[in-house]
Amino acid sequence: MKLKFAFASLLVLSACGTSQEALQALDLMQFRENATVAGFSYSKLSGSGNDVKLEGVSFLSSPFMAAMMGMDAEEPEDEDLDTEAVTPVLTAGSVVLNGLTMKGGKPVVRDFVFNGITPVGDLSGATVTIGSVGIEGMDEATGAFIAGAFTEAGPSEMPAFEAWKFGKAGISNIAVKGEVESEAGLSSFDVKVGELSVSNLSDTMMGLVRIAGIAGEVNIPTEMVPISAVFDLGTLDIANLNSGLFVKPFMMGMEAAMTGGGEPDFASMYADYTSPLEAGYDRLDWSGMSVDVSGLKLNSTSISSLLTRNADGVVTASEMPLGSLRLTADSSGGMAGAMGLMVLAMAGYPSDSVEIYAGGKATFDPAKDITRYTGYNLGVTDVVDVKVDVGVVGLQAALPALMSAVTSMTSLVDDAAEPEFDEDGNPIPGDSDGMSSASTMMAMQMMMAIMPLQLTDLDVSITDETLVKLILNQQAAGSGQSLDAYRGDLVAMVQGASVFMSDAGVDPAIASELTSAAAGFLSGPGSLRLQIKPKQPFGVLSAMAAPITKDSLGFSATFTPAAAPEPTAN
Repeated sequence: MKLKFAFASLLVLSACGTSQEALQALDLMQFRENATVAGFSYSKLSGSGNDVKLEGVSFLSSPFMAAMMGMDAEEPEDEDLDTEAVTPVLTAGSVVLNGLTMKGGKPVVRDFVFNGITPVGDLSGATVTIGSVGIEGMDEATGAFIAGAFTEAGPSEMPAFEAWKFGKAGISNIAVKGEVESEAGLSSFDVKVGELSVSNLSDTMMGLVRIAGIAGEVNIPTEMVPISAVFDLGTLDIANLNSGLFVKPFMMGMEAAMTGGGEPDFASMYADYTSPLEAGYDRLDWSGMSVDVSGLKLNSTSISSLLTRNADGVVTASEMPLGSLRLTADSSGGMAGAMGLMVLAMAGYPSDSVEIYAGGKATFDPAKDITRYTGYNLGVTDVVDVKVDVGVVGLQAALPALMSAVTSMTSLVDDAAEPEFDEDGNPIPGDSDGMSSASTMMAMQMMMAIMPLQLTDLDVSITDETLVKLILNQQAAGSGQSLDAYRGDLVAMVQGASVFMSDAGVDPAIASELTSAAAGFLSGPGSLRLQIKPKQPFGVLSAMAAPITKDSLGFSATFTPAAAPEPTAN
């Protein structure tokens, strides 16, 4: 009977105790009880089997390294550099290591989380706390790399990005608060971050990316423009983010740039983009933000975007409900608000706020390569409103060529913006012939990219409230004319352009209707509507093959003046 009891007690103790593999892994990862050497020191260990919890944890470093990291108020003495003296740099209330074991003589961990982190030492008047930092649910390859990073020898070769796999990685509840004295006065800051995390990473697919709770208050009494800012950036969730779609083109572009291999293979680079509606995620939800910088306020509504995929994972539909971003200048809120209000007034803007809004739906037919954008709405409140319905054939097939053309355009702009200098530091005059040739090649490349595209239909409506007036006011002031005189000259010029368009080969019916509608649009507030409804899909190639007529193009252009304002009641 006593033998059975002793055997049962041994089983209980072995089940409740920490495994030898976990203890060996802890030592290799430089986690030691009441340590006096560089690494991690803990005061208490608990757990069962391969699941370990450490409490009273400190990260110990040499005085020199601590000073380099800004965690020690005093510079180390020279003799300290030759000793094994250590000083705490960070403390953590606890560290959880679940699934901690040894594989092939190296440590492996499944869950690795630091809780209650606080830096130690002089932070120039600031206090910093971090709720938790960690990574959980790692597979063996990821767990081996993370655990190896804490060993004295360092990690083995980093796994390819495609091989990384874990349940959740992130940092939460960051708080930074403090005051800094300067000649202008006392600056203060109080900033918080609720969560930065990635969940369910597998094969470069991130199940959920979350950025939440970034908020705070900053006060900087500068001599020029004192800044007082209060902000809350809300919560951003991105579901099923396919990070590989972004990593692959980036890496291929970097490789081409580093090896001097010329332009990358865009067809291969964007082979995974199987739809022109592909955004790299399935759903995006942003709660909106609120920012106030000394009276200059930026607020947004909630923003969302939803993609629908077929059985092959191809995006066949997208929807973005109407959302808006509003910038308001409030002179009573501070200097920035007063300056913003002055800029708006100088531009003749009709309000103390600018609100931009956008939204719409789209569909894609992979079999026919037809993309339709329906009800797309973009505008600025009280200024202009644009609505677009359009169908495009061949957009998916043209994507690599379009991206190549855009890249060439960017490179040309970068080259033009960076002047070259001779050995004496004098700027070398630009090669105008070379730039002209490059511009011509870029234009040809863009034309070749869009040439296969065809329109099935197009319906564009532009409603002007004050946009034309704002633009023409500036132009009239520059020419020394009144607004009415400048507008009248411009309308007459547009009306007269009908003859020149007809002489250039444009169908006179199209020229007459288009210039008449455009002249009406320039003459006063109202809506300009352009429609194309060809009998067959229309593009550059079809335009080159046969003459374009109003009937074949299904073209119409109309202008509808804005309704007269109702009389004000006495």
